[in-house]
Amino acid sequence: MTLADAYGAFAIAGIVVCATLCAEFLTWMLVYSTDQYKKACDRVKELNKQLAKADAKVVSVDKRKKHDKLIESIEDDLKVASQSMDAVKLRGSILTGISFFFLYRVVAAAWTGVVVARLPFLPFKFIQTFASRGLDGKDKYSCSFGFIYTLCTIGIKANIPKAIGAVPVKSAFNASRMAARQQKKSEAASS
Repeated sequence: MTLADAYGAFAIAGIVVCATLCAEFLTWMLVYSTDQYKKACDRVKELNKQLAKADAKVVSVDKRKKHDKLIESIEDDLKVASQSMDAVKLRGSILTGISFFFLYRVVAAAWTGVVVARLPFLPFKFIQTFASRGLDGKDKYSCSFGFIYTLCTIGIKANIPKAIGAVPVKSAFNASRMAARQQKKSEAASS
């Protein structure tokens, strides 16, 4: 048994951490540091403040229609601004997806047919099939590269951006909120 066989899962986790850090750096360079993205973020923040202020405002019954139109207008602007910001972020997402795909192909070539970990429990049949994919033998506790890589990518790739503070601005635009407002309008119109 070689060192790579004994510490395979740790090596794979390290590769995923390094790849995620590199991908986040590239995303920051190509997306988050651009003026276009910064302007889109500022616009979303501004519209979120306007929407919160308009929602908190108490209006009389005779001014309710005008107030609802104002909120609807802000929500429409927020929807457009969120779509603009998401379009800019799409470049980074595509770059990250392609880089992780190629990383998988390169690293999988080195780990094909190698048991990188052993599960401490007998998994369900579906997980068992996925965990031992590409391995020879009948050992139900063996883990292949693909299983460990997938688990690491899911767990690490989602949490590293949060840890380094690279989480993008969230939009307060909520489609369910807009649908609820439309339903209230239709109920008010029917009564």
